[in-house]
Amino acid sequence: MESENTVGSDGDGIDWSGNQVFVAEQSDIVRPASPSDIGDIAMMTRDIEGENWSWKPNLIARDLSYFFVEGDPVHGFIRVEPWGDGLLVLTLIAVKPDWQRKGVATRLLEALDSIAEAFDAKQLVNCGPKTPEVFKLYEKLGWEDAGRTPQGYVILTKDVKHESVEIT
Repeated sequence: MESENTVGSDGDGIDWSGNQVFVAEQSDIVRPASPSDIGDIAMMTRDIEGENWSWKPNLIARDLSYFFVEGDPVHGFIRVEPWGDGLLVLTLIAVKPDWQRKGVATRLLEALDSIAEAFDAKQLVNCGPKTPEVFKLYEKLGWEDAGRTPQGYVILTKDVKHESVEIT
């Protein structure tokens, strides 16, 4: 069943509703979040943060232009925030448990170069606790260890290559 929120691509990097999509691989589309994704995003943030969760639907709706998702229904999402001076900060990344270890996080992180290009960013920044396994994933995708915060969180950066991945 098609709806106006259904997103797909004819192979040109533009979805059927006319929005640019960010593609990691031909069959795995990372797209801007739509209003129909708010419930999935809210549930995933609640599962991560617990009962004191801050990313409730009204806040997600207000910030929707900074969310990008994979899957319909949503398998995972990222939230970015432009900070000026060419920086784009990855503030959230989440993948549903049933979709973990299936490449969703990798595809979301790979799409960040194209997303950064759309925001005219030159560098990506992420900060937070990292398990050795997660740290290896970021490192494999070109992120570099830029130090630690006073709280001990890992600061990772990545220079943006302004090249969109093409669909053939």
